[in-house]
Amino acid sequence: MNDNPIEHLTLEALASGIPTLTNNKAAMLKEACIWCLSKCEHRNGVQIAFDVCDDSGCCNIRWSNDVDLNSILRAYNSDDAIEFGAEAIALLLN
Repeated sequence: MNDNPIEHLTLEALASGIPTLTNNKAAMLKEACIWCLSKCEHRNGVQIAFDVCDDSGCCNIRWSNDVDLNSILRAYNSDDAIEFGAEAIALLLN
């Protein structure tokens, strides 16, 4: 790991600044990521380590507290959420 300060990745940032994502796709990726993290018993603000190309570090993944977690947990399953949750994090790290 490098000595960079811990970054904060906000899942709501998927809806802005990524021109290839529609608002609907951004919302779906955000929900899928929240599903994955919640199913693994991670809470809002969980810290992850990453290695991307020649960069490595740690970051906290955050999302709005007003999400309907019960609905998200009912809406997704491991067949789709894992891939989309990983895509969400990859886009934010890029």
